[in-house]
Amino acid sequence: MNSSRIVAVLKFVFFVSVIAALSCGCATIVSKSHYAVNVQSSVEGAKCVIRENGRELATVTTPAMIDLSASSGYFNPAEYMFEFSKDGYESVNMNISASVDMWYIGNIVFGGLIGFLIVDPATGAMWKFDTTRPVYANMERKRTPVDLQIEKLKKRGLLTAEESKALIE
Repeated sequence: MNSSRIVAVLKFVFFVSVIAALSCGCATIVSKSHYAVNVQSSVEGAKCVIRENGRELATVTTPAMIDLSASSGYFNPAEYMFEFSKDGYESVNMNISASVDMWYIGNIVFGGLIGFLIVDPATGAMWKFDTTRPVYANMERKRTPVDLQIEKLKKRGLLTAEESKALIE
């Protein structure tokens, strides 16, 4: 192969590489648009209903992992409501929202306007969830009339801590 042909091939490869880089979003390349979210509660076996915009997406039993999209549409971060419940325990509601993925800002250097305005927003890769911490519900036991009577007796000194614990269990 002569040197002019090698130079032509290298120019072509460079040109294709530049076009490919400019037509992709930075976050789309190095990040993702769906995340495995860890769902936990202080009481094992709690039911958790997950909703987006009032629509039920899934029901899981804690502890669980669920795959959720970080995007709710073009330039819209996803927002989910988690409704935890279990017989004998107070219900807990929690919300989580996606935040901007810092790789999205990389479009300023690598992805250009196409990545910034089209690719990453369309793929949802501009959003992310913090997966370092679980969605965690601290569920407290419902207080029954019997619980209230036991507390009164304990305060009056008529029951010891061990006796009240034995009655509750």
